[in-house]
Amino acid sequence: TSMATPFIAGLCALLLAYDRMLHGSQPKLRNSHCMKDLLRKLSFNASQDVTRGRGAARCDDILAIPALFQKYLNEIV
Repeated sequence: TSMATPFIAGLCALLLAYDRMLHGSQPKLRNSHCMKDLLRKLSFNASQDVTRGRGAARCDDILAIPALFQKYLNEIV
């Protein structure tokens, strides 16, 4: 968990910056609930064992495909 914390903090900063780049002065990620829901959509846990956590965060697809990022944001906002 000590290595997961800075990784997720960096990922959140990257997602916030990406949101502001796409939406300018009207970002869609406005609170921690939106970020939590987005991170939940990005996580992949092949074993489905929640005792081991949510799994790995997969952000490469949404950063490469802005339409997918928009889709996720529209689902959570």
